[in-house]
Amino acid sequence: MTTTDSAKSSRLKLRLGCFVALVVVIVFIMSFSMSPEKRKVTRSRLNMMQSGTSTPLFPVRVEGKKGFINKDGELVIAPRFDNAYRFSEGLAAAMINDQWGYIDENGEWVIQPKFAMAGLFHSERACVRLTLGGPVGYIDLNGRIAIDFKFDCANDFVDGIAKVGSETITSKLLGGFADVGIECSNYFIDTDGNYVSAPIEDRTSGSRHADEKYLLIKTKGKMGVSDRTGKTIVTPQYDYIAPFENGLALFTVDGGERFGYLNTSGVVVWPASR
Repeated sequence: MTTTDSAKSSRLKLRLGCFVALVVVIVFIMSFSMSPEKRKVTRSRLNMMQSGTSTPLFPVRVEGKKGFINKDGELVIAPRFDNAYRFSEGLAAAMINDQWGYIDENGEWVIQPKFAMAGLFHSERACVRLTLGGPVGYIDLNGRIAIDFKFDCANDFVDGIAKVGSETITSKLLGGFADVGIECSNYFIDTDGNYVSAPIEDRTSGSRHADEKYLLIKTKGKMGVSDRTGKTIVTPQYDYIAPFENGLALFTVDGGERFGYLNTSGVVVWPASR
């Protein structure tokens, strides 16, 4: 190879290297120049896809702080929250410094804590309050307002329908004295906030993920679990047992002062704690 050919080859390699480096820089800049809102959308969609296949997580309290365990009782999200609810649609409501937000299954904030109250996500909607005693509205998985804050009370969505209510102050005379009270009128809305007819079967409250293979039993004020054949799985010994969800059931003892989790074999995977 002549000196001229060698120089041309070196220049070609240099140009190719510069081009590759330029492409890498452009991709890197574009990933960070994406608006925060678009990054949220990407993350929430990822959470929704993962929520159906990832290991279910359950809130527990350790030394006054809430964290999350997996089905085997292993702590996977460190206890650093003042309060937290279970995961639903890939997100869990968590509170810190009296403000509620939503975390993903890695324990990272997806919706920053800014609410006075926060519910569970169902049908891509969660009911929240901005201030204590203030009106209730609904947000989507990105934290954007989906239904305006205009309700006095509201429930989680079930199959695309939620029960909401408005309070009115009433006054009537009783024995010569004015009796002032509050009446709450309930009605139903869809995920866009439109009024809909009441469902034939009211499924807008209670757990929609409960495992129906097991029955809660009660003897002398204590609760246990049996299967559908009547075989006792958990001897009645707890103050309260919630329905099984994703293989675990929450139980309480000491008048509700302490709670833990047991599996469908009756084995306690997380001992009762405050």
